[in-house]
Parts: sequence; C-alpha cells; structure tokens
Amino acid sequence: MAFFRLCKGEDILEVLREVFRANIVRIPQAGIRPLGLIIQKDQKTRIWGDLRDILVGNAAENLSEYRLFQMEQIPDLSGRKSRGVDFELGSEILAGFLKGFSLPAAEINTHLKGSYKYQFSFKGVDRLYVSPSALGKALLGVQIDKYNPAAKIFFGDHPARLFVIDSVIRSTNFAVHLEASQETKIKLEADKIQAVLDALKSEIKIKSESEQSIAFEGKEAMAFAFTCLQIVTDASGRIELLPVQSRLDEKDLEARGVEPDESEQEEQSFETVLLHEEPGMLSWDE
Repeated sequence: MAFFRLCKGEDILEVLREVFRANIVRIPQAGIRPLGLIIQKDQKTRIWGDLRDILVGNAAENLSEYRLFQMEQIPDLSGRKSRGVDFELGSEILAGFLKGFSLPAAEINTHLKGSYKYQFSFKGVDRLYVSPSALGKALLGVQIDKYNPAAKIFFGDHPARLFVIDSVIRSTNFAVHLEASQETKIKLEADKIQAVLDALKSEIKIKSESEQSIAFEGKEAMAFAFTCLQIVTDASGRIELLPVQSRLDEKDLEARGVEPDESEQEEQSFETVLLHEEPGMLSWDE
C-alpha cells in the first residue's frame, strides 16, 4: 500500500481520523461505496469488489441499498481548509485529486504559478453509510461462498485479511488554494485551465473563487475517505464482524447456559479500522 504521510494537527485530517476514524484516499473514486470489500495480503492492500457478490444463496437481498444505505451532510468539513503543505507534497495531493476527476495533473499544474504552499477544501460534503449494527444484524448466519473463485483468497492456511466498507465521505467538489512567498506572486491562469478542460470535452466545471483559489466541480460524488470493519469467517464461510465487544460476554453466557438477550445483540459495538497507524493518504496496490 503506497502511503503519503501528512502532518498531525491538520484540521481536516483530525476530523476524519479522530471523529470518524476514516481512511483517506489519495485518488477520490465514485466506486468506493458501502459494502465494498478491501483485502490485505502480502503487505498489499486492494479493493476486492462488493460483499454481496460473494455470498451464498439470496443473502444479498437483505443487503440492498434501499434497505440499508443512509446519508447525512457533514457541515464541519464543508468549506474547511486544510493546513498548508509545501509545493512538492501539495503537487502530489493535487495530482491525486485531479486523477480522480480524470484530469491531467501535469498540464493543469503549469497554470498554477508562484505558489509555495497549497491548501485544499471540499464543499457539500456528505456521508453515505450503513449502520454497523444494522449491517451486523443483516449478516447474522450469512456465509461467504468459499467456492467462488474471488473468495478463495479468504480461506486456506494464509488467508487475506478482509474488511467491508461501512461508510464513505464524499463530495462533488474540491478547491485548491495557493499561497505565495514574499519573493513570488501567484498567477492562477483559470482561462488556460478551462481551455485544457474544453480540449478534453470534460464535464468538470471550474470556478475561480479568488486570485489564489480555484474549485473543480463534477457531477458525481467522489469518495475521498472511508471507514471499514474487519470481517472474519469460520471454516464454512460464516461471517462475523470484528471486534464485537459483546462477543466474549455472549460466550460467557452460553457457557453458563444463559440465552443472550436478542435486543442486546443488536446494540453490539463495532470498531472501525484504520488501515495505517500514521495520518496520511493511501493508494491501492495493483
């Protein structure tokens, strides 16, 4: 997993990591969605399709978007600028964002002149999610089809670690803000950037918000961060989400011959997983 470290103390980063326990991606993608699968094996991290595609029988019917998916706005992130990063790192971050919008970073960067620091912001940020408790309930008794070729990597002597995405944080818009040094002057050539987009017949719209800021607006919401839960299976492929804090208590009750209360099972607490200990942005391995 390629990883770009970012400085601690970053406003947006702290909200994403500390409040949401979210993983930030270097290249935003519309295809990162709840119920998507992530695997880790041999020190590589990959997107691995959709959970519903590898389940036994008609279990996927209980995992429909109509039944499970919810959405909320996140005003705390909308419009908030990131901490300024130096030109080299800022160019790398911008290249990833532009790639997510299918735009040529090198060509656009030539029209952002005089900057020695970059800041970034998003508008209209929302969160598309599945409640972990609802997901846990929907997965009770559900099995992964161990005979599905795409699922074989989860079984055997050295199975891959498996995670399911339970929420994505996304926006149709991102803006880059330029900061000049005392020796330089910002020259943001919005007209030339527009000419690049016109030549590509791109549907992305730009708006020059000031002499030092430009925003890129697409039609489709792109996920720039996500949260995920770890999945484990038994030998038959039956699914459990980890960690489930009440699981040990439930086993203790069963050992004493006491039936666990069903309403308490629905209140089980799940912990989302940060795929990297350090704050930063991740890229998927091939």
